[in-house]
Amino acid sequence: LQTNEFNITDSLMADVYDVKRIMIPAGISYLELSVKDLNSATINSFSSKDTLNAMDAVTSGLFISNIQLIDFVVPTGTENRFSKGGFDILPYHGNYYASDQGKLTFYTEINNASKTLNTGGKYLLNCYLENANTGLQLEDFFVRKRMKAENYTVVLSEFPIANLGPGTYNFVVEV
Repeated sequence: LQTNEFNITDSLMADVYDVKRIMIPAGISYLELSVKDLNSATINSFSSKDTLNAMDAVTSGLFISNIQLIDFVVPTGTENRFSKGGFDILPYHGNYYASDQGKLTFYTEINNASKTLNTGGKYLLNCYLENANTGLQLEDFFVRKRMKAENYTVVLSEFPIANLGPGTYNFVVEV
């Protein structure tokens, strides 16, 4: 991570942000991430491994990119490491939303809709919350948008969660 140094006592609640985008070939890849504080007197570190399945965007049909939850977003003025799809996006850390947040903001991309639905064809984009334990859609927590089929479409949207009670939920985006 390339971050500014900060004093933990001055920045107790500060999050550390960095973005790395790495092009990988289509198919299965393996990722191992190790993080260590080089300035720490202790030898604390964190490691994580994951399997990635990258699609070939040229030959694939319609697909939705990974959903990115957002803390803050503005239109890109000058291209930087947080720029994506014409916006500077500060990712949302964690998976907990406090009851006073009121909304969930997200970014995703719909790719190759024109291949599957013919250029200019219409389709419905559904975004909703479902109960993580039952898989059932929550009636009051959905957004639907009429879309026009293109090769590449940025979806930047807010999702109301002001009246959402405590629980474990999945956020779903489907075409």
